[in-house]
Amino acid sequence: MNTIEVATPAKTCQTLFVDSRSIPDDHHRQTHSRELLAVALKQIAVLKSPVVLDLGCGSGGSVDFIRSAAPGCRWIGVDIAESPEVDSRKRTDVEFFTFDGVNIPCDEASIDLVYCNQAITHAADPFALLQNVRRILKPTGQFIGSCSHMEPIMSYMRASITPYGFEQMLNSAGLQLIELRPGIDAITLILRRFTARHRFFNRFFETESPLNRLINIAGKRRRQSARQINTRKLLFSGQYSFRAAINQ
Repeated sequence: MNTIEVATPAKTCQTLFVDSRSIPDDHHRQTHSRELLAVALKQIAVLKSPVVLDLGCGSGGSVDFIRSAAPGCRWIGVDIAESPEVDSRKRTDVEFFTFDGVNIPCDEASIDLVYCNQAITHAADPFALLQNVRRILKPTGQFIGSCSHMEPIMSYMRASITPYGFEQMLNSAGLQLIELRPGIDAITLILRRFTARHRFFNRFFETESPLNRLINIAGKRRRQSARQINTRKLLFSGQYSFRAAINQ
């Protein structure tokens, strides 16, 4: 396995311990999971009646985005029985299913795309949940979403997962990490929580957050590659986005 190492100003080394091939070198923009989702939806839009499952769907906020990108798809939402996000649910025009947090109520190899935005760290048994994702994915299916790294506690959040830990869980569950990209930085998320989620900080979910901007500037001065800058951002990420598939 090739690992990525990044030199700090003190000339020490920090290592993510993930396969470097999963950290892209095409650009170093901060990335929301919806960007990876949009690409995948274009790919499955050509299929006949593709099925997309939103794992940890909450209120069902992904429905319109997914249906607009893949108009012929079937959207299925799965979540636990009660949470602040589930309790805010108002939609009645889509399929919602309740599960126990592990056993996804879908047949084996029946789903083209599983989308899981910020829900894995809420699971009581993330590894068992990933095994279930592997079970329901079609052989050519994709697993896309985002995960908490160094982020303050959210509703029912049980743990944070490092990129290395997440890759190891994927591998053990029969899945392979294909793409790993940095999201909003941890310091910005901490400040957002410290200020009672002040709306000022919400903009940084969609645009480069302050620490990520500083990393961009430092990387440009040092003439670092996009992969090196992505790696530095991942070291300090509050959230990261991922794309995975069944390990062939």
